[in-house]
Amino acid sequence: MFRLEGRSWQPMQRLDLNGEAAHAFSCTDQRMIAVSRTRIAVIAGGRQSALRLSKPLSGPIVRTAPLDTGSTLLLGLAMGEWGGSLERIDPDTGTVSEVPGLGGPINGVGHEPGRPGCVVVTVGLVHFFPSGQVVEACGDKFRRLYYKPYTLQTTWPADPPKLPFQTVPFYTLTTADNCLWLAGGDGLYTIEKNRPIAFRKMPPFEQIEGVAISFAVPGLVLVRTNVDAHVSLGGGAPLLLPR
Repeated sequence: MFRLEGRSWQPMQRLDLNGEAAHAFSCTDQRMIAVSRTRIAVIAGGRQSALRLSKPLSGPIVRTAPLDTGSTLLLGLAMGEWGGSLERIDPDTGTVSEVPGLGGPINGVGHEPGRPGCVVVTVGLVHFFPSGQVVEACGDKFRRLYYKPYTLQTTWPADPPKLPFQTVPFYTLTTADNCLWLAGGDGLYTIEKNRPIAFRKMPPFEQIEGVAISFAVPGLVLVRTNVDAHVSLGGGAPLLLPR
């Protein structure tokens, strides 16, 4: 593990993952957590502890979405056409348990504005047809927050009474300017406290040294990737980074 200081990378502690590749990494002001398929390593206060997970993470793992709540690591698994799950990992014991009822690739997990103890989960996949939704999870209770028929018509109503065959897939998310930003297959969405979910078109991208990137949205950097191209026909979903 390395840390960028100035313009150079400085080595840090070696993660005790028993030689396995790190599938997820979380970093907060309090601690850093790395997870492999069978182990979890926690670095806090300059000390490291490592444990074996109570059960191995299912695969193939294409993308993970970690969120450290302070007591639990929530880990969204996105396995493309093979689905996904939201796993709850206890960093003190290594116990792994699945939050029930959340099928499909989990692409993002973030704190829900104005709802302490609740998180927002994004689900999305393009496998011949697009599908996705935004879900609220509060402990073991969950409910659909939002979905929208997949269409280029921005005035099409969201949350129709009957779930349509094709829905907008949702990908990464991040917190910026006191709201939660979501990357959808047709644009950007925001969740703010006591306000309905808002939509805006995807901003234009520019090529910088071969990377498609956008600084058009204040407080955000958008970077296009193809990390899930071999398991999804969508591809090109942007990473959202606060700035």
